[in-house]
Amino acid sequence: MIDIQRFKTDLIALGLLAATVFLGLSLFSYDPADPPAQLVYPVRDVAQNLCGDSGAQIAHYLRTGFGIGAWGIFLALIVVDMRMFSRQETSGVLVELIGLSLILISACIVSQMMLGQNSATPLIGSGGYIGALGFSLLETRFSVAGSLILLTSMFLAGLLLTADTLPVRLFFSCLTFPFKALSRESAEVDETAEEADEEEYEEEEEIVAEEEDEYEEEVVAVPKAKVKPKKRKPIKVNPPAGIRVARQTQPIEQKKNSSYKLPGLDLLEDAEDFPFELLAKKAEEAAEVLENTFADFGLDIQVSEIDTGPVLTLFELDLKPGLRVAKVTALAHDLAVALRVPSVRVVPSIPGKNTVGVEVPNDKQVMVRLKELIEACSDETEKSRIPLFMGKDVSGHPLTADLAKLPHLLIAGRTGTGKSVCLNTLILSLLMTRTPNEVKMLMIDPKMVELSGYKRIP
Repeated sequence: MIDIQRFKTDLIALGLLAATVFLGLSLFSYDPADPPAQLVYPVRDVAQNLCGDSGAQIAHYLRTGFGIGAWGIFLALIVVDMRMFSRQETSGVLVELIGLSLILISACIVSQMMLGQNSATPLIGSGGYIGALGFSLLETRFSVAGSLILLTSMFLAGLLLTADTLPVRLFFSCLTFPFKALSRESAEVDETAEEADEEEYEEEEEIVAEEEDEYEEEVVAVPKAKVKPKKRKPIKVNPPAGIRVARQTQPIEQKKNSSYKLPGLDLLEDAEDFPFELLAKKAEEAAEVLENTFADFGLDIQVSEIDTGPVLTLFELDLKPGLRVAKVTALAHDLAVALRVPSVRVVPSIPGKNTVGVEVPNDKQVMVRLKELIEACSDETEKSRIPLFMGKDVSGHPLTADLAKLPHLLIAGRTGTGKSVCLNTLILSLLMTRTPNEVKMLMIDPKMVELSGYKRIP
């Protein structure tokens, strides 16, 4: 079965071959006296070109336009025709055309510079109109030496674009061959010297190793003295301040003149039971690890008190007089590694105490529920005009605020830190404790992301 694509390629290559032969005969038999040339008098009535009037006209325009560079077009057509007959795949036809153009223009200008008027077209020059125009522009701006440098660069760039890097590699390899030979000889000398040095170094190492073995046999092993750990004082482990005690839920008092009924707290989820015994046991183990880690770094520091919280546990440290807090802060990463936690935070000073704190994340974190906060802060709710329940601190104390007393409220943090949860909690704080007559709320969400859950509310 005939391959249509290959058949078309062969037909095009055959037609291009005929055009190439026609062009070669036209250029070979070019005569300045053939019409339409006007450089020789008298002009012949009948062209003597082997390809007739058409060949004479083609040769005339190519020689006057490109000069000797017209033969470059002929050679380029031969290369293209050979590629098509050999079915070589070509990629980047436009790039190759640009490269051929650079080679052709540089060849025309160089022939104009070197040969001048010694050509079949003496009034124009060896480079044709392109060579004459290019040479006049370059000579006035770069002189002859600068023009040659620029044209050489243009010619090499054309070679790179048309024939990849093979011609340039061959050219530069010929230029740099003597230097490579010299560098190869020096490298061989250096390698020989390095091998000799390595052999001497290995011999010295063997002698030193033998001496060390003899010395180890003579030395008597002495057991390393261990420092006796001091007796630890019992550590006070405090439960979180907000541990829920079973008691009857007290509903929030409503205004007497209001007909609006506040939502009940039974709509909210109950608080989780705090695993105090488990956290207290792990906290005591962590305290021992902290003290041993400090001892490894030469610091005599004892844990005096532990405050357990829903997310973090605070270890209070007693520092000896003269011990700088900066030494404890510098060991934050080492403490995290010893406790096998992602990170720890050193609190330089705890308000109301002369101790330094170390906050360590709990293995089991307890979720803080809004219902627990409202139940624990019923008195603060009555005293505040616009109460906000924000959560708990490290020790488990509820965090509340009165929005009427806050000049600004900014909620910030990286992705996944709970900004949306905090915003929804603040909204619920208003809905669960205040009536529409007491608080008017306007929601504006420019990004239409954070408050998208409330878009159905009028």
